[in-house]
Amino acid sequence: MLHPRCHAIVVETNEYTDQIKVIRFTYANGVVEEWLPFKQPIYKVVSHYVGRLYTVDSDLFDPDEVINRARSKIDDSNLVYHIALNNCKTFVRWCKTGMKPADVSGYD
Repeated sequence: MLHPRCHAIVVETNEYTDQIKVIRFTYANGVVEEWLPFKQPIYKVVSHYVGRLYTVDSDLFDPDEVINRARSKIDDSNLVYHIALNNCKTFVRWCKTGMKPADVSGYD
């Protein structure tokens, strides 16, 4: 299950089974791609990061590239989860914008 504040890349939806396929960074299993039950609310996040405001599409990778970037980290043992420094939010930010967390290895 996605916790209430989990950030994930939505890859696909299935309206017949009320499920979404996501790629997310988990504490226990690293980066995974999985089908999960769809439960309201799910929000699209508008990103605001210290030092830079992403407000136009040209500042973000296109959706196919975002998914490719996310999938490139599945089973990557160099990417280590840290609740404060390297978590689901920093992973999604890297997938969407290329911004790397400070002092964290595992990102290209």
